[in-house]
Amino acid sequence: MDEKPTDPDVAYAVRVVHATCCLAGSASYLADIREDLRAHGIIRAVRDHDTPALFDWLIRTLSFQGISDTVAAGYIAEHGSVRWSEIAKALSARPTCPKLSGYWRFYECRYPRGPIRALSLPTSRPARCPVIR
Repeated sequence: MDEKPTDPDVAYAVRVVHATCCLAGSASYLADIREDLRAHGIIRAVRDHDTPALFDWLIRTLSFQGISDTVAAGYIAEHGSVRWSEIAKALSARPTCPKLSGYWRFYECRYPRGPIRALSLPTSRPARCPVIR
């Protein structure tokens, strides 16, 4: 802000907005994000069209959305996180469930997360389903 407003009401508004912006986040916010992406190899992965690296990073990042970082990190430490290579390996075994033939067919899988294992296609032998692990 090189020039100061002469109107006292405008000057007050500018001070309030400036203070709010200073509280809302770091002035280096975008630079920090770029550095984090660079450090995790994401800029290179985008440039090189490295889908597996982008997928793995995105899945891990999305795991921290909506819950505390401590809970997410604890869950990942205990159970792991799905990786592109695991999905590719599981699908290369040609699972029998037709829901796994493409993302557009995965609707209404109804995979239960509780103790009851009733899928929409029970004949697809859930014991061999790569979604259930």
